[in-house]
Amino acid sequence: MASFTQFAGFGFAVASIALLSACGGGDGIVASAPVPIPTPVPGSARVDIFSSPTSQEFASIASGNDLRIRYVAESNQYQVSVNGGEWDRLLDDPNQIPLEGYPNQSFVLASSRGPNSSYFMTRVSDKFPDADHRYQYSNLAAWGARDVGGGLVAFGFATPQGAIPTSGSGSYKGLVEGGSTVDSIDWDGRTTTDGWVDGTVSLSFDFARGTLAGELALVIDDKGKQVEISPFPFADTVFSPGSSNFSGRFATNTEGPNAFSGLFAGPNGEELIGRWTVPFLFNEVPESAVGVWIAKRGN
Repeated sequence: MASFTQFAGFGFAVASIALLSACGGGDGIVASAPVPIPTPVPGSARVDIFSSPTSQEFASIASGNDLRIRYVAESNQYQVSVNGGEWDRLLDDPNQIPLEGYPNQSFVLASSRGPNSSYFMTRVSDKFPDADHRYQYSNLAAWGARDVGGGLVAFGFATPQGAIPTSGSGSYKGLVEGGSTVDSIDWDGRTTTDGWVDGTVSLSFDFARGTLAGELALVIDDKGKQVEISPFPFADTVFSPGSSNFSGRFATNTEGPNAFSGLFAGPNGEELIGRWTVPFLFNEVPESAVGVWIAKRGN
């Protein structure tokens, strides 16, 4: 796991440094659950990640340190818990001014408010003018906190059991963030062994038959140069009619951790969140990448 000094101040790209330790273990899914309402804390900052949420813990899938997220309506607070620890509230980053016409995407943890002590940076919003980044029921964030950890997290409103369509089909396309073992360039010009990754994911569900197909397309940071690598088609997918979860692996001949899993978000599965890890050859060298994704239905 990288130290916080490797995270601080670099935003989304460098958050992936901590991710590769997350290849093992469970699927990282935390189901939505009722949240006891704590006593309101004076001076709470407005953090508008979702529009008009109710008190709840969101479903979350983490890569890196485990991160849970909830909203408390009585005190108008978004709160996070790292690795099962105490809940800590999110505040608007005092050093960031949102661009005109765009929502705020930069936040800090209340317990780590010193310079470069923490960050929580979201990727999408229902208020984005850009349709590709306009999501209602899910979000993706890079985060880090000094002496606590960091990583990436996809989170949102889990679709209720029984609300997934059982007829017709649905195609989803979304955003990918992660980290890889490919060498990259650090913020101060040094070579680091953990490069950032972005890209897209496409998923096609046949809700009646209970089948899933798709592919993951990645852009790798190779020592400061963005390089597209061949898409990874889905293989060995698991999805049943009416199921709110899905999983599978990727078709690749390279050995290494290879899996994805996810769940639907929104009242009727309009969006989804997931986690993935894939091995691949890059410049004839075995490498691997791991991260999270969000996607929304296009038909």
